[in-house]
Amino acid sequence: EDSPAVDSPFAAAVLRQGRKYLQVGREGLFPRALHPDAPEMPAVCQRFLTLGRLMAKAFRDGFTVPLPLSEAFFAVLRGDDLDHRHLPPEAATGGTARGLARLLHQIEEIQAAPGLSEPERESRVRALSKQPCSLVAP
Repeated sequence: EDSPAVDSPFAAAVLRQGRKYLQVGREGLFPRALHPDAPEMPAVCQRFLTLGRLMAKAFRDGFTVPLPLSEAFFAVLRGDDLDHRHLPPEAATGGTARGLARLLHQIEEIQAAPGLSEPERESRVRALSKQPCSLVAP
């Protein structure tokens, strides 16, 4: 089994209810790709907001939340910049990582392209986000 160890009722409940918007692999939890216009987007964002608030409160109180987050997911929560090298192996995400890696590689190519103005870069990256199964960043 490729799933992380679930050693608490809290983690088991999150995993059970979050399968629609979380990938579970050896590295831990990793968000699934979601189209920006998906009807479930507000509910998913609300759940991540609630999870963030819970973790912030636990951190403030010195409590470790028994939830197996992947290193890349935790880095995003800290506000770190990620690139395609931070994605978990393809087998750990049911193929989602391959699509995300491709998208991130396209974004990195746009950012590094010589001769593009900043508005052109932003426009090209924005156009990528309108494609189905694109990476959604708040």
